[in-house]
Amino acid sequence: MKRNHPLSSSKEIIFIDSTASCETSSSTITIMLSATKVGALPLAVMIHASQCMQNYINAFELLKMNFPQCFGGQDHPDIFMSDDSSAEKGALAAVWPEAKQLLCHFHVAQAEWRWLFSHKMMEQEEKSTFMKLFQAVQVMYADSEENLLDAEKNLLLKCKNYPDYVKRFRNFLARKKEWILLFRKDLITRNNNTNNFSEASIQILKGVILSRTRAFNVIALCEFFLGVWEDYFTKKLFEFATSRRSSVTVFYDKIRKKSSNFTENDLKDLSNNLFKINSGEHTYIIKTDVGVCSCPSGLTGAFCKHQCALMELKKIRLPNAPPVTPEDKHELALLALGPKCPPKDFFCNFKNQLSSATVESNAFELPIEQETDNNAHSNNEGQIINAKPITNFKREEILNELKRITDVVKIANLSEESGDRLIRNLQKIQTVKDLKNIYVLKKQIFRGKIKVQPTSIARRKSLIRSSRRIPSGRPLKTEKKSIKRKRNLSSNINLNKMNAKSHGKGH
Repeated sequence: MKRNHPLSSSKEIIFIDSTASCETSSSTITIMLSATKVGALPLAVMIHASQCMQNYINAFELLKMNFPQCFGGQDHPDIFMSDDSSAEKGALAAVWPEAKQLLCHFHVAQAEWRWLFSHKMMEQEEKSTFMKLFQAVQVMYADSEENLLDAEKNLLLKCKNYPDYVKRFRNFLARKKEWILLFRKDLITRNNNTNNFSEASIQILKGVILSRTRAFNVIALCEFFLGVWEDYFTKKLFEFATSRRSSVTVFYDKIRKKSSNFTENDLKDLSNNLFKINSGEHTYIIKTDVGVCSCPSGLTGAFCKHQCALMELKKIRLPNAPPVTPEDKHELALLALGPKCPPKDFFCNFKNQLSSATVESNAFELPIEQETDNNAHSNNEGQIINAKPITNFKREEILNELKRITDVVKIANLSEESGDRLIRNLQKIQTVKDLKNIYVLKKQIFRGKIKVQPTSIARRKSLIRSSRRIPSGRPLKTEKKSIKRKRNLSSNINLNKMNAKSHGKGH
C-alpha cells in the first residue's frame, strides 16, 4: 500500500467505504482506495471502534500524522467519493477540508428508492414514476442548467400532493454539487460516478481474504491485512504486468478499432501538451499531461477514441491509457514487487525491441494484432489448420451469395427481435480481420466425455442429447427455495420492489 502513495492517481479521486462484522468485537474497517489503470488499489486501511464521527476523525488524523503526503505527494486528494454517511463525510471535511466530496450515484438512487418505497401514502405506480423522474435524464443526469431547472419544476409539480417528499427533495437538492452529474464536468473523476471500486474491495475482503468468516480478534485481522491482503493485490498487479489478464488489451483493442479512421492530418500540435483533433464535424482538444479530452466521453478523464488515436499516431504516453506498453507494465510490476521487480526488458514483446528512453511505434504492437500466416499448420486445439488463400472464383461465389441474401432479406417476414440480432451480428464485421476471425477453419477437440454408443444417446429424452451423466432418482418433494431478489436497482424500480443489499447488516 505504501508504494501506491506517490502515484499521480492517488491525488485525483479517492474512494472510501466502511464495513464491520469482520472480527469478534465488530470493529469498523475503513478502506481508502485510488483509481489506477488496472482498477482500485488500497492506500490505507483503518480499524476503529465504531462508525461515529469522532472515531472517524481519530482514524483520519492518525493517517495524516503518519503519512502526511500519502495522496500523490499532496496533503489532501482532489476528490473523495463515498456514500451518504453523515459521520464519515463530517470527519473528512474536518480533517481534509480542501478536498471536494462527491456522492456515489448508486447509493443516492438506492436511498431515494428506499424512502419512496417505504412511504405509506403513495400509490405504487407513483413511486416508480417519481423515481424515474429523479434518476433518469431528468435530474441526476441533467446535461445543462436549463434542463435541470425544467426537471426540477416538473418533479415538484407532479409530487405537490406529497409535501414531505417535496421537503426531502428540496433539502437534497441544496447539495446538488455532490451528486448531480452536471457539476462534475470540470472534475477529474476518470468517469467514476459510483464507488463500485470500494464495494468490490469490501467483497474481496469478506469473501476472499476472510473466506466469509470472522477473525479471532483485531490482532488476527491485522495479520490478514499484512499478509493475505497484500499478497492478493501483489498477485493481481503482477498478472496485469505480465499480460495474464486480457481485459486490458481487449479494452484497448476495442477503443483502437473506433479510432482507426483518424490520420495524421486530423491532428495538430498546439504546444504545451495540447493537441487538436478533428472528428467529423467536431473539433476536440486533448491535454496529454492530465489525460483529458474535450469530448463528452473524455471530459472527466476517461480514455476515449481521440486519445487512443493520438497515442497510436504520435506515440505519446497518456496517464489514463490502459497499460499496454512495456513501460506501463514495468511500472505495475515495480508497484507490485518493489526492488524485486525484473528489468524493463523483461516486459518487452519477443519480436519487438523497445528503447528505454522513448516510446517507439513498436511499443504499441500487441501480440493480439499479429496477422496469422495464411499457410499456418497446427495440431493444437483451436488453432488454424491448412488455411489456403482464397481463389478469385471462390470470391465471386461469396459475392453472389451475399447478393442472394440481400434479395431474401427484402422479402423475409422477420420479427423485430430477429432483425436486431441479425444487425448486431453483421455489425461485428468492421475490418478484414473480423471477417477472417469469424469464418476461420478451426480444429475442434472434445475431451472429458464418456464414450457411449450412438443408439443410447438417441434414446435419451432430454433436450441435451450428449454423453453427460443424467441425474437419477426421484424429484425432491420439499418446497422450492425462494429465489433471492436480484441486486439490480433499475429492474427492482420497474417491478416496484425493494432493492437487495450486498453485504448484509454490517455494511
